[in-house]
Amino acid sequence: MSRPLRVLFVAHDAYRAGGTLFLLNMLRWLRAHTELQFDVALPCEGEMVAEFEPVCRAFVLQPLPAADGGACDRLQAWLKRARSLGRYRSLQSLLDGGGYDLLYLNTITLGKQLARLQRLALPVVTHVHELEWAIRRYAHGHEQRVLECSDRVICVSDAVLDNLVRSHGCPPHKARRVHGFVPVDVTPAGTPLERRRRLLEPLGIPLDAHVVGMCGHGDLRKGVDLAVPVARLLPTHVGGREVHMVWVGAEAPEYPHALALQDALAAGVKSRIHFVGVTRAPADWLSIFDLHLLLSREDPFPLVVMEAAVHGVPTLAFRDAGGAAEFIGADAGACTAYLDLPALAAMAQELLADSERRGALGAVAQARVRQLHAPAVILPQIVRIIEEACAARSPLSQRPRVA
Repeated sequence: MSRPLRVLFVAHDAYRAGGTLFLLNMLRWLRAHTELQFDVALPCEGEMVAEFEPVCRAFVLQPLPAADGGACDRLQAWLKRARSLGRYRSLQSLLDGGGYDLLYLNTITLGKQLARLQRLALPVVTHVHELEWAIRRYAHGHEQRVLECSDRVICVSDAVLDNLVRSHGCPPHKARRVHGFVPVDVTPAGTPLERRRRLLEPLGIPLDAHVVGMCGHGDLRKGVDLAVPVARLLPTHVGGREVHMVWVGAEAPEYPHALALQDALAAGVKSRIHFVGVTRAPADWLSIFDLHLLLSREDPFPLVVMEAAVHGVPTLAFRDAGGAAEFIGADAGACTAYLDLPALAAMAQELLADSERRGALGAVAQARVRQLHAPAVILPQIVRIIEEACAARSPLSQRPRVA
């Protein structure tokens, strides 16, 4: 009897962000529900390395040498130290010694790593979570190499698929659109009132306030610079209740916390917009939002929209900004014209004032995520693509069984 397939997954990065959390949740499900055997390689050290280790062997890829001599000297010193730690490996050494049947790239940005391989006899599946801005910034012109090496390309949204075909010449026969998923059995800690008291009171937010939530890395692509302008457009009260905005997520060099506070102070909204940073329990925050705003200029298929939907919270977003509109449709929230902040704020005010309509949109969102975006719905599709890519290169008599 043939052995189960062995796969080397390569992560986006090692930090608590959408693509890496997506991969972690996927590997947890694969471990529990299939016979696939796998390891994961992360492109750098970071907090998520420890998160992967209970699921599978986790390696950290050796950094690529830089052009200048000083950087190369630093790299050699780093490698000397790293050799003693065991988990630091080059991608080539992992592929040569791991007995893998397939290489699964969880990003299109690893072309530089592929360029250094002396041989690559394995089939490759690439899961693309990036749209054009992210490709230009992080793939450094090597995205074509990844597409050429890939037997199958999984796109997280129609927006991603269309961009790859139109802008990068990805052959349509390689591409498969598979929307994202989120765990749907998340249970926040405590009662809703306990969560509101625990999270809101330290910020000086009344327990009965309307909470308009935003989540994401605090950079320009995620639209963190738009939060204060939206706060200025929203009224201070709706239906006799104060309106407060809360941004949950990491700071970024482009728009650090200090500048956000400066903007909020100068704009006169400091008392009603709050930047709370990273949390290990985002579901607690999502569960107390009355409304979720997605201010992203570009977001391939934002998981946070579905994470909010799990708790019955509808999302407002921009059209032509990625894949959010594919989930929201006409009945799980609303989309306004790109960067039309007055329209977005007006819609938010309207929904805050109409709890019945807001609840109906949230109920549709919740039903949609449970029916169409649960792990058990999405991940068997990815298993079949892995099987398909392996079968096209080397037919096997046994495939990973999906429980």
